[in-house]
Amino acid sequence: DLGRGHDHSRVSVVELRSTITRRRRSKPSARSPPHPGLRAQGRAVPLSDWMFVTTLCLALYLAAIKRRQEISQSGTEGRHVLKKYTVELIDRYAEMSAVGALLFYSLFVMTTKPALIITVPVVLFGFFRYWYVVETLDGGESPTDALIADKPLLITILLWVIASAWALWPAGH
Repeated sequence: DLGRGHDHSRVSVVELRSTITRRRRSKPSARSPPHPGLRAQGRAVPLSDWMFVTTLCLALYLAAIKRRQEISQSGTEGRHVLKKYTVELIDRYAEMSAVGALLFYSLFVMTTKPALIITVPVVLFGFFRYWYVVETLDGGESPTDALIADKPLLITILLWVIASAWALWPAGH
């Protein structure tokens, strides 16, 4: 084992590497998947920077819409900080976030998973529909409630899931 019979300050990198390798092989972690092939595939999928920024923009979009609806429906009485914002300013924040989410999602698709290009128009329509729900149907304070209450938005999400699964399904299966 590491350092047995050695001065701990003088352990070489080679010894450390071989010890770590032996320990990994000898006791599998509790998080190890049941099939060794799944582990290799899981490690081969890096977190995409584009998808990270897409998720950030989507979260900012939903937060901006939520605050917009809060100001529109309750004014600034619920939160003192809302006095510093106007509906128009928050609309601009939401628009920039939506454009960013669509742009970065498109970049993710084109650079990482080109087969998903068929989902970009569905995502665009999803943003349009959600904004329609916010503007016309006065929804949006709760994205979950907006999704459940609006059938076209729910169908859009389902179409995205189906199109994504179809595009990513391995050929020959």
